[in-house]
Amino acid sequence: MVTFFSTDELLDIAVGIEKNGQAFYKSMAERAYAESARSMYQFLADEEKHHEATFERMRRDGAKITLPESYQGEYQTYLKSLVDSLVFQNPRDVRASTRAGSEIDALITGIQAEKDSILFYSEMLNLSRESDRATLDGIIKEEKSHLQQLSEMKAYLERPAGG
Repeated sequence: MVTFFSTDELLDIAVGIEKNGQAFYKSMAERAYAESARSMYQFLADEEKHHEATFERMRRDGAKITLPESYQGEYQTYLKSLVDSLVFQNPRDVRASTRAGSEIDALITGIQAEKDSILFYSEMLNLSRESDRATLDGIIKEEKSHLQQLSEMKAYLERPAGG
């Protein structure tokens, strides 16, 4: 059975990604010991809130997404598998990921979530009308920046003491 996504459904997924990312980073900010980590997580939570508002605005502005398909259901099947593999599909995943493991484990989860976001938004970029592409491109660049920040924090925490 093929699942079809409308523009609104894809924007709902994007809003959900951002809401769940926001919850994840807020939770990490509460757990962080170092002020620098707390500040980074709070910054990332604020960024996710900004992205959520952007997707809501796109919905209000009537964003359109067109699926390029060789055969009926081709792209829909791909998008469904992409959505099904997202790190944070629902708020329950967010809560579980912030409760278990070390800060490095949480950073690994955040890194994967940012990668998922970049991939999903890149696909949305390819499907969106010209007027929405600059906005999506900006969000993708910000998500790449988040990925870099999380990777740097992970490398910092993994370095040997005194090194």
